[in-house]
Parts: sequence; structure tokens; C-alpha cells
Amino acid sequence: MDNRTLVRTVIDDVYNNRDLSKLCLYCAENYVFHDSLALTTNLGDLRRVLEDYYEAFSDSRCVIEAQTSDGELVATRLVAIATHTGTFIGRPATGRKLHLTGIQVDRVRDGRLLETWVQMDYIAAVQQVERLPHIEVPRAKPAVQTGVW
Repeated sequence: MDNRTLVRTVIDDVYNNRDLSKLCLYCAENYVFHDSLALTTNLGDLRRVLEDYYEAFSDSRCVIEAQTSDGELVATRLVAIATHTGTFIGRPATGRKLHLTGIQVDRVRDGRLLETWVQMDYIAAVQQVERLPHIEVPRAKPAVQTGVW
């Protein structure tokens, strides 16, 4: 299976179908998972992180919007659609639906995941959970062109 197909399969089997038994099939023994909410350096810790995620978002589905690869790296833009059914970053369940966008970069070698870096829009998730207003960020003014290029 090529690297992109492997990442799609992991997202479908492990995240969408919640089959943690397949982690050992897809991940190297020294697999490292980097996320702003968790860093794991073994599959046991990753299982616990995923179990907490499944509890917080019991009906979560990850949808791949785009994916590209270069050598052993695979970059995936995804959206997680879920209901907040358990504690998430200290916030008790609200029953609210969330749309969480993010980017995931996976390093694959010899048909197994070695490392994953995840950047999800957790600020938007908290806004949705807490029903906080969307914060409008002012756009930067274009740089003044001096003609010295």
C-alpha cells in the first residue's frame, strides 16, 4: 500500500471505526504522535489519548479534504465532525456539534507510520463548545511597494 493510502486507512480504521487493535499493524514500535494537546512516544500512551478523544467525541468522523505526499511525508487536511459528549480540555460535555479543521503530517517508512504531527484548530473547538462569538481578526494591510525588487 502506498503512503497516502496507508494514512487514509489509519484515519478510517483507527479514528472513524475506533479499531485500536490495528495500531500495531500501521505504526512502528517507536511511533511518536505530536499534538498541541498530547505528545506520545509509545502505542500505549497513544491508545489512552485516543480513548479520551473517543469519550469526548463519541460520534466523531474525520473527513479528508485534501492530501499530498513527497517521499516519506504525507500531508492531510481534514475535518472532524463530532458531538461533544465527554470532557474535552477541561470542559464537560455540552452535546453541541463541532466542526474541527486541521492539518496532519505523517512520516511513513517501510509501510508503517513513524511519526505524526497534528495541528487542529482547538480555538475554534472551544468557541463552538462554549458558544463564544467568532473573533474577527483584522486583515493586514498590503506592504507598500517601493519598486526596489
